[in-house]
Amino acid sequence: MSTLKHALRRSLTAAALAVVTAATCTTPASATPSQGYISGSGTVTDDWYNEGTLSMYNYRTTYAVGLWHRILYAEGAYYPVGGAGSIVTPLQKQWIDCDFGSGTRIATQDLQNRWGLEADGYVGPLTLGRADNNLVLIGDYNTATQVVEYRGRAHTVQFLRVKSNGAYQFRRVASDGVTDGGWNTASYNTPGPC
Repeated sequence: MSTLKHALRRSLTAAALAVVTAATCTTPASATPSQGYISGSGTVTDDWYNEGTLSMYNYRTTYAVGLWHRILYAEGAYYPVGGAGSIVTPLQKQWIDCDFGSGTRIATQDLQNRWGLEADGYVGPLTLGRADNNLVLIGDYNTATQVVEYRGRAHTVQFLRVKSNGAYQFRRVASDGVTDGGWNTASYNTPGPC
């Protein structure tokens, strides 16, 4: 009987150790989507819930963050201008830079608060899943892409969704900071000018 108790105690100890190790090693979800870009198919209102987590630590300077910046802009999320103690104002197009810095984190927390989500500053499945509720499929842009609108509290922004692979694209901000330029695929591994 004591051998059975000893084996049971050893199994429970190993299980407890595994739970503690998993709890201390787990970071916020940051799954790398296998396709390499934000994508979707079928109904647009469930396109983003399974995407990778964007933050200051995950995919920080990417076109995927550029897509998120457009959501913050569309929602009129508050963004600090000029550092600590600075003026806080709705995000402007000319500040979109595809870099998830501290200002993006603060604007994300503002939006998460408004949506009743945990304001952790990470753009993960819950935040993206809430955001895609505001997507509306408009129709074909051409034979290869569809127009998808994001209807935010402050603005409506348009994205393209490629029919063959579901990749989302967004308009670049032109050098004047206001006019939209060409299209970028919302990639997790493509840093560059937004």
